[in-house]
Amino acid sequence: MEKHSDAARTAGPAVREPGQAAEGALEPGTVTTSGFRGFVRNLAVHDWVALGFLTLAPLVLALSGTWTPERQRMVLRHGLLCCLVAGAVVAGRIGNGTRSWFAGIYYRIALASAVAVTYVLLGESLPLLSSGDLDRQLYHLDLRLFGFEPAVLMERWATPGTTDWFSFFYLCYFGLIFLFLMPLVFVSKSNRLAAELSFTVLLVYGIGQSLYVIVPGYGPLRALSDAFHHELPGGAVFRGMHAFVSDAGAKKDIFPSLHTAIPTSFSLLGFRHRDVLGRSWMLVVFVTVNTVVATMFLRWHYLIDVIAGLVLAFFVVLAAGRVVSWEFERRERGGLPELWPRWPSRPRP
Repeated sequence: MEKHSDAARTAGPAVREPGQAAEGALEPGTVTTSGFRGFVRNLAVHDWVALGFLTLAPLVLALSGTWTPERQRMVLRHGLLCCLVAGAVVAGRIGNGTRSWFAGIYYRIALASAVAVTYVLLGESLPLLSSGDLDRQLYHLDLRLFGFEPAVLMERWATPGTTDWFSFFYLCYFGLIFLFLMPLVFVSKSNRLAAELSFTVLLVYGIGQSLYVIVPGYGPLRALSDAFHHELPGGAVFRGMHAFVSDAGAKKDIFPSLHTAIPTSFSLLGFRHRDVLGRSWMLVVFVTVNTVVATMFLRWHYLIDVIAGLVLAFFVVLAAGRVVSWEFERRERGGLPELWPRWPSRPRP
């Protein structure tokens, strides 16, 4: 009983999973969601977050700077991604719980993969949106606030072994997203956990990638090269990590550190829903701590980037509990369909 109370306090206001009707609530799916007004009413908060962020990207690209072939190509790519996700939202939300089996799969794949695609697109988009950088300002802010720069300080501990260790955990960021996000979004029996996870990831990426445009920078590895005495030593893991990040990364994506914000969000959500995930949240925390240190050890981020990532994660996860509680209550009382489109294996009523 005590464990249950702790989980309830951590998760925010108590809500029921779909299928457990609240007092005075309509049965799920009893209110029609056909037509434009019904479709808009059925949209979830994370749908609005995804559509808003994905719509903003091509608009900002189109309305800023000279209309070059490179800019035109990136506007087209971002616009195409926006249309694909918008189509998934329409397929998943329109109707009254009578969607085809394809709708649920399309909806989940589109939302889960949108963040990965935008990360790849940022590699070419960010230089078009911000020609300069704020590396010196971020570095001097670290010195003014903390008196040191971790990337420079940790050079004394750089050996082939430590470099490969942190390179492995830096790469674990991508594996953590896949292993933590995909199973929960696709097969989780907890509708609430999937909802909080989707809202958190979409909002963290939306805010984070927007701030990349406002606060562009390359990080200590490039901007503070004169402050280091030696290049980082490392073996095959380090070389593989460096090649992967150099090819697929966004190059000027440092503030805030999403390598900090996303794993921290997973750790917080894992602890909040430890009744569902069991002790696996402890492993997530271990990977998170090493990944956060890796961002500075490997000279990708300033300390202020990491702190901004931590603050972003805490506030978004806090908001996720309240927003999702409101979303479930709204659907229960309004008789709206379930938050997530059903899988074909689930029998229809």
